[in-house]
Amino acid sequence: KVTGASAIISKKDKIVRILDLNAFVNYTIEFSDTSLDYISWRFKNKIYQVMVDPNQYKSVYVPIIAVGEISGTVYLKKGQNIQGQGRVTLQIFDEKENKIAETLSEFDGYYSYLGLKPGKYTIRVDSSQLKALNYQSLPATHEIVIKASEDGDIIDGLDFNLIDINPIE
Repeated sequence: KVTGASAIISKKDKIVRILDLNAFVNYTIEFSDTSLDYISWRFKNKIYQVMVDPNQYKSVYVPIIAVGEISGTVYLKKGQNIQGQGRVTLQIFDEKENKIAETLSEFDGYYSYLGLKPGKYTIRVDSSQLKALNYQSLPATHEIVIKASEDGDIIDGLDFNLIDINPIE
């Protein structure tokens, strides 16, 4: 999307050409991740500002990163029964312990999150939710590394088992 101009995307080489520009004017170019070929690809920056030079073509290189996906299941253990538990909040923290995302488990306990840049992460069940429900999570956390690759990284099997701390006999 370009304000005040028209963009044409070549089907042959995927180059975006922007026409009808005025010289010495800053144009804001906005990209959308939904226009990329693969679901795991993201624009590193979504907005660029470009100054147009008169009577010249200008190349602007736009970096794309491949993001990773995590998935697993949250189980609830009651006595000898184990079943998937829905509506459990899972939090994702970067290596500096900043919360960068959270997701909810589905009705059957399954959860997934797509959009992690390459790096180290910690996944855990929301501690305030655990406290309110009087549950303990085993394991308490999963430590993972999303690796850089052209297609993105997928890490599955990050399961959590919830156990009642004070079960009623």
